[in-house]
Amino acid sequence: MGVKRILIILVFITVIVGFSTYVFIKNEQVTRVTGEPVKGSEFVEEAHAKNNEAYVEELVASFIGIYSDLVNNSSADISFLNDVVIKNSEAENLFENNISTYRAQGKTIHFDNYLITEIKKIDQDIYEVKVNLKQTVVDKNNKKATNEKNVVFFVEFSKDKKGLLRYEES
Repeated sequence: MGVKRILIILVFITVIVGFSTYVFIKNEQVTRVTGEPVKGSEFVEEAHAKNNEAYVEELVASFIGIYSDLVNNSSADISFLNDVVIKNSEAENLFENNISTYRAQGKTIHFDNYLITEIKKIDQDIYEVKVNLKQTVVDKNNKKATNEKNVVFFVEFSKDKKGLLRYEES
């Protein structure tokens, strides 16, 4: 009976030491990568925030594709915009009006290039996404006008809502 207890205690101690060593090594690896020590759930929260930023970046990229498709294809249902823009938002009104205007004028739009320069969380579920856009607008006479501008998208990314809220040109 005494030997069994000693073996159980040794196994228990081995498991605790093994787990503690694993946690220590994992924290050391993260410290080497980031240069800062990790405390408990900070690592999980930071990883979650980075994951959300990836989704926000993908949402902006999707918007750029959907927006140009809606402008260029007058038979496309404008409600596709709701996949990437918050319903009844400032952005929805602006982009629906822009799409209608481009369509009425017989213009097409092509985004030659876009570069997301910064993503910053500015509120609980709101992100500010700064983008450098290079676009070409072609009118019905095939006249091209290319311009490059810096824009800011304000994106809501929460459990219940995901999409563009507001848009500004800087």
